[in-house]
Amino acid sequence: MTSKKSLQNCTILLVEGGQSNRKVIRDFVNAEKHRLLFATDYDDALQILECNPVDLVLLDSELSGRSSFELCQTIRETEHISEIPVIMINSRSDHEICTRGVAAGVDDFIAKPINGDVLKTRVRSILRLNYYRTLHVENMQGEDENSELSKLKKFDPTTGLANLQTFTLSLEEEIQRAHKAGYSIAIMAIGANEVSHVQDVYGEAVAGNLARSVANRLSSTIRGRGMIGRIVGRCFISFQPIPREDELLPAVLRARKTFNEPFIVEGDAISVSSSIGASVYPNDAMSADRLISLSVSAMTRAAKLGRNRYQVSAPSTRADVKRQLRVEGQVFKALAEKKFELHYQPRVGISDGRVTAVEALLRMRGDDGEYVPPNIFLPVTQNAGLMTQLGVRAINEACRKAAELRDSGHPDVRIGVNLTGDELRHENFLHEVSEALQTANVIGSQLEFEINESALVPQPDFDLQALVSLLTDLRALGVRVAIDDFGTGYSSLNYLRHIPMDSLKIDQSFIRDIPDDPKASAVACSIISMGQNLGMKVVAEGVENDTQLQFLRHAGCNELQGYLYARPMPFEELADSIVRIQNDWTDRQEHLTTEQVTLSGDSVEITDVAS
Repeated sequence: MTSKKSLQNCTILLVEGGQSNRKVIRDFVNAEKHRLLFATDYDDALQILECNPVDLVLLDSELSGRSSFELCQTIRETEHISEIPVIMINSRSDHEICTRGVAAGVDDFIAKPINGDVLKTRVRSILRLNYYRTLHVENMQGEDENSELSKLKKFDPTTGLANLQTFTLSLEEEIQRAHKAGYSIAIMAIGANEVSHVQDVYGEAVAGNLARSVANRLSSTIRGRGMIGRIVGRCFISFQPIPREDELLPAVLRARKTFNEPFIVEGDAISVSSSIGASVYPNDAMSADRLISLSVSAMTRAAKLGRNRYQVSAPSTRADVKRQLRVEGQVFKALAEKKFELHYQPRVGISDGRVTAVEALLRMRGDDGEYVPPNIFLPVTQNAGLMTQLGVRAINEACRKAAELRDSGHPDVRIGVNLTGDELRHENFLHEVSEALQTANVIGSQLEFEINESALVPQPDFDLQALVSLLTDLRALGVRVAIDDFGTGYSSLNYLRHIPMDSLKIDQSFIRDIPDDPKASAVACSIISMGQNLGMKVVAEGVENDTQLQFLRHAGCNELQGYLYARPMPFEELADSIVRIQNDWTDRQEHLTTEQVTLSGDSVEITDVAS
């Protein structure tokens, strides 16, 4: 690029296979009094760059033939055009483009469809920076390291953080010190996910303020001789010495914690989620470039899992990652081939032995035809963002089975479906439930949703009012709502009293050791009392023997669920099981003694009383 007396009359090269972006770009170029050149592929673009002084390349990420990333890398490796800035136009995941684009040398990104105002701010910013850089190269060659030129070369102009080149050099120096002293280094790539969106909506100035706020918070997490840098846009990078590899995760969690509170920008509170990828020296790699690349790749994987996730590239986790990827492949295949099934486990009324509900439990067959354990495939399914899709299928299937139960003489038996927080936040959830009920021709009272207590834990994006409104609307349809696994999620009791619920299910970890463990028994009794005082039915999960049944019965529990009555089963076995459970309950009453449960301090007393 040759220096100019103004930022007008610049030459911009647009490289794209089609013409979808040309009108908005041409309108901008004409308004700004620039010159626009066109290229359709790799060879065409290089020929134009060889013959024309170009000030900026707008590069579509989806070229036919040799890729746009290869073109950008060639530009960076060709001496006389290596300083030309490149803005990539993409229509896919920003994180994927960020990873490959950063490696190829992209300066900035614009998403399709191109917004004219966004294009203007991005192009002006890039041209301005390159203009001053070139001006300084021509006129300030003799300046010392404190000159403005030196700062432009070493630091991100928006945040003042080290740019990627400076960061890499500093990390290389730290690696040399760590090699001699024998300590480790944690490297993290951190995606502040909303920065680019804020720039598109609010403009460059507000996005710059937000980026500086993120940089300040991240800097506060660095301990010892560490550094924060900015790669591009919303992507930050950091390293810090750690005594040993097992200190990597605490460092990651400190960085993630900085995003818990909203950022205040020009008086507005803006919530920003994070995607963090981490690697560690020397376990993962010995070079700065490789460690940074591993961290950015891990950040991309974290972004695909959802908001506020992290991925660690460490030897201790590599086997887990491989296993997770293998199971993830099975999950996608099971979705396509409909290998997911629902099995059903009855809930039994403690006073009369009637089956009041059955919990629908997701099961998945692997490639070998055997069932994959739920604790293996469910976390992978949720991390892959598939639970909402699976949830819709489960709700529709549960409604169909509720109709079959009704038609087989069990109209009062509800089917309970487990929900995740992601499903609750899905904007069409209420409509999908209503449509599933209508399609199956069942009433709402034949359906129940079980919400894990962890979904009620206050989070940055937790909206109590929205949750209360949704649950109120569900109950208006007649659908029952239960808190599942209560006692393990540390939900706020203050929130709990505001949330409309019908049932509370005590987690089986509190049931397993009753009545032998006085503390477990005391907790169970307290939960039963609290639930009933809040007007909820109380269900004990994981009941396996008559001793537990007897204790819970006299502690005032309403319903039981567990292997004492039945294991989860295919729907075809359910009708016969309901009849069997009722008959077994009648026989069991003859063998149960009558007891009284008394709480005394931290202990639980169980005494026989006359029948």
